Amino acid sequence: MRNHGIFGLKHITHIKFIPRALEIIWRNSRLNTVLRLLLVLVQGVLPLLTVYLMKLIVDSVTKAISEAQPDPFPILLLIAALTLTHLALYSLNSFSRFLQEKQKMQVLDELSDRIHEQSVRMDYAYYENAHYYDSMHRAQKQALSRPTATFDNTAQLLQNGVSMLAMLSLLLSFHWLVSLLLLIAAVPGIWFQLRYSDRLFHWELANTDAMRKSAYYSSILTEDQYAKEIRLFDLGNEFINRFSHLKTELRTERLQLAQKRSLHQVAAQCITVLTIFGSFAFVAYRAVMGLITLGDMVMYYQAFQKGVNYLRAMLSSLAKLFEDSLYLANLFEFLRFEPEIQDPPDPEKISAKAGAIEFRQVAFTYPFAAQPVFTDLSFKVRAKEHIALVGPNGSGKSTLVKLLCRLYDPDTGTIEINGLNIQHYRIKDLRQALSVVFQDFSRYHLSASENIRLGDIHSQTDEQTIQTAAQTAGIHSRLQELPDSYQTPLGKRFENGMDLSAGEWQKIALARVFMRDAPIVIFDEPTSALDAQAEYDLLQRLKSMTRDKTSIWISHRLASASLADRVLFLQNGRITEQGPHRDLMKNNNEYAAFYRKQSQFYCDS
Repeated sequence: MRNHGIFGLKHITHIKFIPRALEIIWRNSRLNTVLRLLLVLVQGVLPLLTVYLMKLIVDSVTKAISEAQPDPFPILLLIAALTLTHLALYSLNSFSRFLQEKQKMQVLDELSDRIHEQSVRMDYAYYENAHYYDSMHRAQKQALSRPTATFDNTAQLLQNGVSMLAMLSLLLSFHWLVSLLLLIAAVPGIWFQLRYSDRLFHWELANTDAMRKSAYYSSILTEDQYAKEIRLFDLGNEFINRFSHLKTELRTERLQLAQKRSLHQVAAQCITVLTIFGSFAFVAYRAVMGLITLGDMVMYYQAFQKGVNYLRAMLSSLAKLFEDSLYLANLFEFLRFEPEIQDPPDPEKISAKAGAIEFRQVAFTYPFAAQPVFTDLSFKVRAKEHIALVGPNGSGKSTLVKLLCRLYDPDTGTIEINGLNIQHYRIKDLRQALSVVFQDFSRYHLSASENIRLGDIHSQTDEQTIQTAAQTAGIHSRLQELPDSYQTPLGKRFENGMDLSAGEWQKIALARVFMRDAPIVIFDEPTSALDAQAEYDLLQRLKSMTRDKTSIWISHRLASASLADRVLFLQNGRITEQGPHRDLMKNNNEYAAFYRKQSQFYCDS
């Protein structure tokens, strides 16, 4: 299904990410880092001491056997020293693992914060970009733990390097041939591991989209937003089969890679075993010939066996560092993204008073879209004017709001507030001057009070302010009926949560709008989930609450049009009609026909 890639020198450039990962470790846990490095040195030297003590024990036992009245006390002292050495090794290993776990938690928290911050600062457009989703998925699923793994593998590399050099120096004092065999024993397995790491990385890189899709199918089967339709339309088996089919393909390819790795490991292990026992035979021959003592034989064999293990572990750490560098590239690729919508170098201050809005010859096309939404959109909204923006589906009403909020920038033309291009304002200040309820509003699984307070978290708010916002949105009495009133968790995701109807959730979203004292208020389909009576009552309150603000009401349902100062009829990306509702009805053009079609439906009903 995918090209796995082949290990090559071109990928060595990824090692440049290792120092950046180690810098993250150092910045977050300096004391832990110093302690672990000190432990590395001690743990690296102690194995040589254990090998030498074993030699002394064997030689002492051999000597004692040949004596008429042997003294066991020196032997017991040596055994006690060996015991203490092993206890020290185990204790240091345990302490090192504790430091490793502590360091991992610190760094994971910091990296999670950085990924969350990066996700928030990126342009809204990135959420409609599959490449961005792939990058974020790889950063979250694979690369997040790699900086700590990089340090762990670096520490293991140093520790095993110290131990291996100690054993190698001991073997060199015996015979150069044994040292050469030690190198031959370890290299093949590491070469195969490097190849497997590279192929696995490129396989995951090529299959990120498929893995995200399988996770999406799983969420359809397990999350509450799909639960009703899954049961109503009997979609369970459909998505189970899709998930199973995709996972089977991914599993088959992954197992093929694992199978090749296993075969290579068997071959490498055979080479290692033959080399170890060949060296043992050489050492035993030297002992039989009387060239070395029995204790020397045990020491050199142990030194060779441990040396091979240390060298393999050292080279394995190198291979893992190479693998880490590949995945670190994913992390730093994601963190390298820069938003295209930027603050101006010298931002202007935006007025806290109700502002006039003007679109001047605005053209806009969504990224990767074939057709433009707007080619020459121009209109004005006076300060404190209440505008109803209406039109058929796909005419660009919600896109207009996204442009005004600078979730996107227009391709050409300008959008102005108070006569100044909105790109001259600081983004945060611009959005603070707008209070918006979107058609696809969010449902936060928090308490009712917290849900409403999110509308203006930067100001000091009390429960009375929150309840006033809820009263304006028409949800106050319903929230008082909940088991813990405003402190009741909303939604069913967490314990003791209470769910609301779609219309009640929409009123919660409207209450968030009223929490912010913004000069410009935008309602994108604010009554889509309300019944006719609730819609009428709410529109009356909205007009009263926004009398000193500039407001734009967007709706398919035209009840808001008769309450607005002026109606803008948007069709095919252009304002085709504008004026008071009464005048547009008299003109008897497209708006009037659109209005009559909708009102006729209610009359017939």
